Amino acid sequence: MNKVFVVFGALLFLTACSPKLIKPTVVDETRGKAIYSDVTLAGLEKGHELYAIKCGKCHKLYAPVSRSEAAWKKILPVMGRKAKLTPEEYKVIEQYVFTMKDATKAEK
Repeated sequence: MNKVFVVFGALLFLTACSPKLIKPTVVDETRGKAIYSDVTLAGLEKGHELYAIKCGKCHKLYAPVSRSEAAWKKILPVMGRKAKLTPEEYKVIEQYVFTMKDATKAEK
């Protein structure tokens, strides 16, 4: 029972200390297809979820808009190895970050 409270508390803490990540929409899927021909809304949603879980496990989350494309290209491979992401996990997180990098709240 105590383990459940610890996990819940950690998730609550991470949520409170992290920026609000914008959930992908059909508009984002359309924008993403200009970057990745195989991007899907389901894939972006999975990337959003994995980004929050895998990346938020070790540090605060950074909104995709908070870094330049060049910075993300340096950060993602290093962090992907540290987080021991599978190739599939890395791909959907990368697609999420680069697609959402140009998203704005106005689009939502």
